[in-house]
Amino acid sequence: MASIDERFLDFIRSRKNNIVLDDIKDDVKKNDGTNSKMADYLLFNRDVILEQKLLTNDRTDLINEKLNELAKTDEWLKRSWFGRVHIEELIRKHPESDAFRKKIMDYAYRNIKDLVATANRQIRATKESLNIPRAVGGLVILNESIMPYESENVITELNFLVENPHYEHVDFVLYISELRRSTHNMIDIS
Repeated sequence: MASIDERFLDFIRSRKNNIVLDDIKDDVKKNDGTNSKMADYLLFNRDVILEQKLLTNDRTDLINEKLNELAKTDEWLKRSWFGRVHIEELIRKHPESDAFRKKIMDYAYRNIKDLVATANRQIRATKESLNIPRAVGGLVILNESIMPYESENVITELNFLVENPHYEHVDFVLYISELRRSTHNMIDIS
């Protein structure tokens, strides 16, 4: 079976009036002859610019390290949790769950924030290079094999990022995951 990004590319190519920008990159060069780092696709007769990103960094080990570090100063965490637990269960049961969620999710979703920031730059470059300043900018994040984040938390994080004026060129985000919640998103407090 083809990878998720190959299948998505095939889907884009199958639709009328979509353009895969890699197919025309030789036609779109800057004055110095180089290519801008543009988005991946133009959809709906150039009305929508879409950048595709594939989640490739599993942050499970980094999150484990962060939680073990927090357990040194967080008495509840130190007393109450050990072994393997689901991160959402840990956050839900923490007595200061909102503050704890913010600490952990900021750390856990840093890679998603980086994807949005990069997509924003590429969409902006595409608007400028192709002189389509009114085009709607979108990002599709594909997840084939990385720890599945809880969907509602991904949505919360993405909503926060899309509303941030630093990412003004990303008007919408689609998150497509082929993973289901399982033991893959367990963290180890030791």
